[in-house]
Amino acid sequence: MKTLNTRQMGKSSQAGFTIIELVVVILLLGILAATALPRFIDVTDEAHAAAVDATQGGLATAMALYRAEYIGLGGTGVSVPSYSSLTASSSTGYPDVTTNAGCSSVFDNLLQGGHPTIAAVSAAVAATSGAIATDLSSVSTDFGAQFSSDNWCSFTYLADVDSSAAATGASVIQINTVTGDVERRTL
Repeated sequence: MKTLNTRQMGKSSQAGFTIIELVVVILLLGILAATALPRFIDVTDEAHAAAVDATQGGLATAMALYRAEYIGLGGTGVSVPSYSSLTASSSTGYPDVTTNAGCSSVFDNLLQGGHPTIAAVSAAVAATSGAIATDLSSVSTDFGAQFSSDNWCSFTYLADVDSSAAATGASVIQINTVTGDVERRTL
């Protein structure tokens, strides 16, 4: 009769990774990291562009809805019930704006809650004749609102600008308060 060797049954042969297998895995991880890392570095710029795109789309849609409600109510008067904080121009049906603070109010009232923050640019740096003030050092929000004498509200995005005293390179969303056109440009 054979006897079982219980000492050998509990032991199993252990095999590990060879040094070559470990080197190959480390090299593959290094290659993946080298190709993926640059993609993640550019995410901030893409996020800023997406924020401006979303804001522009929201403003364009809201302007169309504002005008549609104005026309739906007969196209008369200066009140649009869904936007009670804004006064409509009786000649255009779009918000009647004449100041930087008015542009800020349009931004706040047309967009739903959770939108980027905005502040009116001080009158000392207000834009005239379609120009946009590039000294926005008085603004500490995401956007600076300005009104120009040719009926444009300009919303300058400041989150992607190194220095608000020289806002070159900033994205600007503009609304024509007479035609309702919404455009985007870069300073």
